[in-house]
Amino acid sequence: MSEFLRPELRELGRDGCHVWYTNLEQIPDERLNPCRSWLAPDEIAKLDRFAAERDRRLYLATHAMLRAALSSYADISPAGWSFSTRPDGKPAIAGPRPPPPLSFNLSHSQAMGVCAVARGREVGVDVEDTRRPVDVAVLAERFFTPREAADVLARSGPARCRRFFEYWTLKEAVLKASGEGLVAGLSGFTIEFQPDGAIATTSPAGKRLADRWLLHQTALNDHCLLAVALEGPAPLDAPPRLRAWMPR
Repeated sequence: MSEFLRPELRELGRDGCHVWYTNLEQIPDERLNPCRSWLAPDEIAKLDRFAAERDRRLYLATHAMLRAALSSYADISPAGWSFSTRPDGKPAIAGPRPPPPLSFNLSHSQAMGVCAVARGREVGVDVEDTRRPVDVAVLAERFFTPREAADVLARSGPARCRRFFEYWTLKEAVLKASGEGLVAGLSGFTIEFQPDGAIATTSPAGKRLADRWLLHQTALNDHCLLAVALEGPAPLDAPPRLRAWMPR
């Protein structure tokens, strides 16, 4: 496979992680619809099961973006990738064989789709539209640790909603990176916002987990919050690079 790898893969190794993103509202149908030919039969079957046209377009855009992103690191066409599900439930590259040393994770919210790609590290990503109506107090008390819930409930108005989604995206990213999923429980660890701006995780017993998960959070726009969990322990020289995607 080494002869098929592109220089961009070395760039990805230096950067640690790239996060590709696309806004469904900005993609014209004449650019998006041809991407359907890239998908595998099982992906097309799932795509066609969506009742709402918006959901079909978002699924197509996100999965087409994944294929295009992977093809930027290896000389494989977007239609040439195949995927499988690992025993822990995480999706992985199944083909071509042998697969390049890439891991990935997908997320979407409303019109925004994101795809995190890393080289030789586990990665998890989550994006949330902070305008989404949620009962912040109820969800924080139900799913967060007491310390996190208290932090959320000590705030009011937009600051309370913002803090809720900061915790939510980070915790989802960690669970997706670990392969444990939300079934493992959002309250199984605590997110710590440190004075120097760093973000870490702590287990209930107090054991620090920051040596495994490197956490990063940023806003894609004024209402979309993004979180990335990248396997450590090697620190990142810079935040994960954001890369916009639009079908050609």
